[in-house]
Amino acid sequence: MSSQSPFVQQTLQELEKAKKLGSFIKANDPEIQGLLEPCESTSCHDGMIIHTDVIIPTRDGVKLCGNIFRPENQSDRKLPVLLNYSVYGKDGALEACMFPKGSRLDPSHHTPYYSFEACDAPWWTQRGYVVAFVDVRGSFKSEGDKSYYSRDVGLDGYDIVEWLAVQDWSSGKVGMYGASAFAMVQWLVAAEQPPSLTAILPFDGMTDLYREMARKGGIPETQFMAVYPHLYNWGTSLVEDSGNAHFEHPFFDDYWRSKIPRLEKIKCPTYIVGILTEESLSRQKAFYDTYLHGKETELKFWPPVRYAMRESFYVSEWRFAPSFPFPGTDYSKHYPTPSCSLSKVAQPTEFEVTYDALEGELTWEIPFMESYELAGYAKLRLWVEARGADNMDLFVVLKKVDAEGRTVHFPWLTVIENGPVAFGYLRASRRELDETKTTDFQPYHSHQRDRLLEPGDVVPVDIEILPTACRFRAGDRLQISISGHDYEKYPPMIPVARHGQTINQGTHVIHFGGKYDSFLQLPTLPPVSGSSLNHGKTVKMSMVANRVKGWSDEKFVAEYTGIHANMTKQLSQFVPFLRSYTQVVGVPKPSVNTFCINQSRFEVATVLGWSSLTKLEGSFHHPSYKASAGKHVFTESAFIGSLSQAFEDIVFDPIMFENRQNAFEVVAFLPRSSTGQIITDSDLKSRAQVVREIGQGVGLLRYVLNRDITPANPSVFFKDTLFENADWSSIGAMEQYWFGSEAAAMEFFGDASRVQVLQNLPPSFDPKRTISVAGKEGVVFSKDLNF
Repeated sequence: MSSQSPFVQQTLQELEKAKKLGSFIKANDPEIQGLLEPCESTSCHDGMIIHTDVIIPTRDGVKLCGNIFRPENQSDRKLPVLLNYSVYGKDGALEACMFPKGSRLDPSHHTPYYSFEACDAPWWTQRGYVVAFVDVRGSFKSEGDKSYYSRDVGLDGYDIVEWLAVQDWSSGKVGMYGASAFAMVQWLVAAEQPPSLTAILPFDGMTDLYREMARKGGIPETQFMAVYPHLYNWGTSLVEDSGNAHFEHPFFDDYWRSKIPRLEKIKCPTYIVGILTEESLSRQKAFYDTYLHGKETELKFWPPVRYAMRESFYVSEWRFAPSFPFPGTDYSKHYPTPSCSLSKVAQPTEFEVTYDALEGELTWEIPFMESYELAGYAKLRLWVEARGADNMDLFVVLKKVDAEGRTVHFPWLTVIENGPVAFGYLRASRRELDETKTTDFQPYHSHQRDRLLEPGDVVPVDIEILPTACRFRAGDRLQISISGHDYEKYPPMIPVARHGQTINQGTHVIHFGGKYDSFLQLPTLPPVSGSSLNHGKTVKMSMVANRVKGWSDEKFVAEYTGIHANMTKQLSQFVPFLRSYTQVVGVPKPSVNTFCINQSRFEVATVLGWSSLTKLEGSFHHPSYKASAGKHVFTESAFIGSLSQAFEDIVFDPIMFENRQNAFEVVAFLPRSSTGQIITDSDLKSRAQVVREIGQGVGLLRYVLNRDITPANPSVFFKDTLFENADWSSIGAMEQYWFGSEAAAMEFFGDASRVQVLQNLPPSFDPKRTISVAGKEGVVFSKDLNF
């Protein structure tokens, strides 16, 4: 070997390394698929000059076999070359018909020359490119032994690129193309930096076979890896046995390290695409036209990142960003509750939930009251215990459920049409993290050893949830399921990840609350700057008042909750800007004593939701309002009011709030300080934080702090209305507290220390003049979930 050139030695050394680390077996004979011995020929068909079984030499003398397609009408021109470097056979051994309908390969949209996951040669030759398909070493008609995505594949690719660059029909510029395996070999070749490799375009190419397929979370994959040799193991010599590698090498060792492409070495322009779709062809052409033809194209206007904000099956919206992960992402934590919902507030006390390790499943969910978008890396922190076992395999699935309760599906792994939003996997014994690579948003497990669980052990595990993007509308729900088994069931020969050899037995226990900080962390995309979601919130017209003097409880309740409620509900049908109407009736007087000094002064609280101050003011001049105003009087004219918008909204238990029946609500008015001190954002944030801290796990379902936005001259705003003479200037903020029952409210406010904390207001408020009305919540109507 010493007499050989360093380049030859490098290839031979890498081949020797691959054989030392892996196991090689006899390949399947391509003759079974009807392929004959190589026979170089040239023909003209369909506007192309086709060179078949072209022999391409490598530095160590091994001959690779390829097909070259050139545009017949440009035969006298030197053109750039698109290389499709194939592990599946250049002659179409892997045909589209082998894949189920979920792959969405429409035969009316591609030619017989199309190679699955690679180029459709006529499409590109018609646009000024030479297309080359070359089998990797040891594959089908290429000589040698076939390794499994090792570095020698990249070194051979270097030789192929440079051979293509010097052919008399080549411009000297070579690009690489393709999805999945075609993408994975691009990483390997580009890392070797062949001088003539001008650009690469990898679609959906794995870069870590261990973590991304063979051993996701340390759990052995049993279906894709078993099917794959039927697609891969074709050749005339030896092939690396990929089907058993993840059992022979259960830990991330030198074998798997040898499969990691050296991405840091890639210098050529690279257009990385997550999935190959027909609509992206024009962008692919623009990319190659720029770098291989030297044309000025739309590429100069492209932002660095484009992604699909998915909403439902093949329904999405293109978004753009300067980098990934996306700047401004809010990695929000959502904590489990005993009702199986997820809240942004952690439980103060400890809970546990169990499920059968083999067949059981635990589901938590977030019901969204307003638009929500996630994009990027999510993760799940769980405190787990294995009862009756010393280990546990955890399968995590994020799902979307629409407002009608239907599961929303997405494409998955090319061939599946009922996929979820995202997946996560982890074997508990593989919980150790590589702290040098772990980030706040992405746990990175070392997979160097198994740390089994002892009886009674409760340990934290951090589970990576692979990057995704999904939009949720108001009324939609995000569900996360945790189980000991795979998502759904699929036929055995479909190339989709399955895990049929788990170590699960006994019972899985999930601990949360108190010292157990289990949570789901989501990559939340904030609303656009100045969005209506933040600055166009519903305007709440809130008033506290008393019944007309002399009216009995029965008459007042009937007039207020019956006649007046129905009149307003009917009116709302013709006034789209009137969004909601809630009544809180403190009649008969409840047994709840709140923190407010003037809690018995008023009997009812009315909260009307309007789309904006402008629409509210305009409604006073509407003929329908003027015609009905004053015709139904049910309260005394002396009342206090506030126009406000939500400043802080804390949902302690989303599911219990959503499912509340006969809920009890407290509306509290916080008057401005008599000193005239301005109420600041800091004042409001500190107040909300107080309630957040004392409201955890004590029956409070939701709390909203509303900031007063009443115009400076309310007498002008309310001129010639029934509200003109009310007090609209005293109140600085309005609070809403929701409880599942009156008993829950009594328990909450019955704690003297808690009441004392609530009475300690920021100095911009006057604690001696606070007002509250407590009573049964009456939702007359609501056009929005987040009222």
